[in-house]
Amino acid sequence: MTEDEQFRKVPIDVAAYVLTKQKVDLFAACFGFGVGAMIATFATAKISGAHLNPAATLAFALDGRLKWKLVPVYIVAQYLGGFLAALVLMVNNLEAISSLDGGQRSAFGQTNSTGSIFATYPGSWVSPWGALLDQIVGTAILLFSLSAVCDKRNSGLEDRHQPLVVAFVIGLVCVAFSPNCGAIFNPARDLAPRLLTSIFGYPSVWAPVKGLYWLLAGVLGPHIGAIVGVFAYKFLIGFPLRRKRELTTGCDACDNYDLSPDDGSQHQCNCDDQNHSSGGIVSTKHQSITLSGRQTGHLQMHHRHDAAGNDKSPNYGAANIHH
Repeated sequence: MTEDEQFRKVPIDVAAYVLTKQKVDLFAACFGFGVGAMIATFATAKISGAHLNPAATLAFALDGRLKWKLVPVYIVAQYLGGFLAALVLMVNNLEAISSLDGGQRSAFGQTNSTGSIFATYPGSWVSPWGALLDQIVGTAILLFSLSAVCDKRNSGLEDRHQPLVVAFVIGLVCVAFSPNCGAIFNPARDLAPRLLTSIFGYPSVWAPVKGLYWLLAGVLGPHIGAIVGVFAYKFLIGFPLRRKRELTTGCDACDNYDLSPDDGSQHQCNCDDQNHSSGGIVSTKHQSITLSGRQTGHLQMHHRHDAAGNDKSPNYGAANIHH
């Protein structure tokens, strides 16, 4: 896991509009956001399983699919990556920013404000609880959708195809939830750049919505929403899928796959031997796979064969999406 994974979190595409004094094209900006997520996922899937979002990382750890010892490592890298990405963006565009604002930095609310290049800022109508609710709902929908896309038991998508679909999901959710708070969804892409702009002399970066916006919309909302989305998918879709496979195959299908890097440990997925009327059980080890084919550990499965020797076991896959 490296901080480079967070570079796509800073809305670089927004800078092109702000610095050229053009009206931001929401669809184009969100398209760029989705493509950036796709590239980052392809680039980092085999390093960390594309852990790009601290809110999603925490949610999957609570769900038992990520070792807790990795959580602080990932989160530190995510925030550090967001900060370094903002720093690169600032240095690269410093002359253009100074040309636009004449050296008088403004985070938001003015025609020459450039704070939105780095972090998000709410609409003037947004209340503290409205900001919190917006990010809870948006992040929950995002994580629910990504869980569906990456659940091979449900979508059947190959690992190499998942980042492309993920890009569309992120882009669409971005369009839907941009008006209020700018579609944060990821604390590392807002809090870290906000800190960077504060260091570089931008005033009032912590002021929006009575000084609570950065906390409610930037941190708490995405974390709560990610947990809601992951567990909503687990209870509404994951458990019924598991029950369906149990009824049709007699095998106790796994819900929680170990999404941690391979440390030689094994995750058990056991079939019920007492339910067999014919055939036999063959125990084999498989590599559990995260997004884009990253191997994360050994998955112990028992294959069911009928009397003719045909393998009747379901095809389980595991994918780890964190955006």
